Amino acid sequence: MEKLTNIQAFEVVGTNKQWMSFYSEERPTMADLIVDGDMEEKEIKKYYGDILRKSALIEGAYETETFWPELGESGKWFFTTAAPIKSPDGEIVGAIENILDITARKLLQQEREKQVRQLKALWAISSALSASLDLEESLQTAVKGIIAHLDIDSAGIYLKDEKTSDFRVAYSLGYTEPYFQAGSKVGPDGIIGEVSKKDEPMFFEDVTISNTPYKAVSYTHLTLPTN
Repeated sequence: MEKLTNIQAFEVVGTNKQWMSFYSEERPTMADLIVDGDMEEKEIKKYYGDILRKSALIEGAYETETFWPELGESGKWFFTTAAPIKSPDGEIVGAIENILDITARKLLQQEREKQVRQLKALWAISSALSASLDLEESLQTAVKGIIAHLDIDSAGIYLKDEKTSDFRVAYSLGYTEPYFQAGSKVGPDGIIGEVSKKDEPMFFEDVTISNTPYKAVSYTHLTLPTN
């Protein structure tokens, strides 16, 4: 527990401050609820919502999977089980709570789910582009599929004018739509032209105007919500 939470044992052992390891204010842990006999439905819902479930292996035990954003560099996932300790006559005299760090497993699971979503998006886009001979209809369906399946806020498709080498907006949806209307010209020195020239993706984590060399990204920044 010291390694997981950076709280020293002497701060907790022999006290009623077991909550310090995971919570910013005092509240019962699963073991507390078991010892106090407060595992009624209303108490479970009050503190754990729908994430707590009865253990299928241990009678009277409960388990949960929870994410703790404050722990580690980017948060940790824990699988926690709390089970009663009973006297020979069946009276609850204590509880034991086990915690398993499942962060690595969760990250792998999330990566697999992300890949599945991306494959679904690619399939949806491919299907949209081949479902209709009408270019505008195909582009609209493809962009809507990208936003729906990849869970993003905005997307646009640009086509190159072979005569002028400029790019024009073919279809845009989301935050950028008011600024990038269909047919609008995007010069070859912008981010779209740069991506086309390099033939590789570009990423911008910070899209504040002062930190981006491309006006197109600045325009996108201007469309973000202000509250």
